[in-house]
Amino acid sequence: LYTLQTDGSILQMEVNAKGALGVIIKTDNGYKIQAYSETGQLLMERIDQDTGIYPIALDLSDDKKVMAVSYLDTTDIELIGKVLFFHTNKSDAINSETVDFFASISKNDTLITVVKYLENGSFVAIGDNKIFAMDISGKELWENPVNNKIESVSFGGGNYIAIAFGSALTTEEALEEGTVVVYD
Repeated sequence: LYTLQTDGSILQMEVNAKGALGVIIKTDNGYKIQAYSETGQLLMERIDQDTGIYPIALDLSDDKKVMAVSYLDTTDIELIGKVLFFHTNKSDAINSETVDFFASISKNDTLITVVKYLENGSFVAIGDNKIFAMDISGKELWENPVNNKIESVSFGGGNYIAIAFGSALTTEEALEEGTVVVYD
């Protein structure tokens, strides 16, 4: 369909159900977050140069209007996992001159390694100690603790998340090793 050349190293990318692409690029000066249409047209670009803040994962809504990006913020004593929501069309943004986020969710002591858009119109975020979902406006819908090591994650049927859990991380409400839980 198209070929893209980046000006840095690709750290993570995600293709949505319609073929649009979100990508995190490491450059000499920081990071670039980019979104492309299914034909390769650049929809948005954000440059992150803040010390101690690292983009980790992203995904685009099926209509490619919203991109959710998880960040790790290490600027304070404890780490903070964040999910920021961006409009990919400048005309939808609050300030059409910049690509600023319009919503965010922060989780103390959480490394959010997966962000995925589901067919029901929500995003799910998977962290090292919790799983949570957000609607397209960035409002948190639900949260579940994770008390086991996550061995594997699979997304199926557009609305289901299967997680295979390994050994216990805490003695508090840990699942038996080898348990698979399916979330909707």
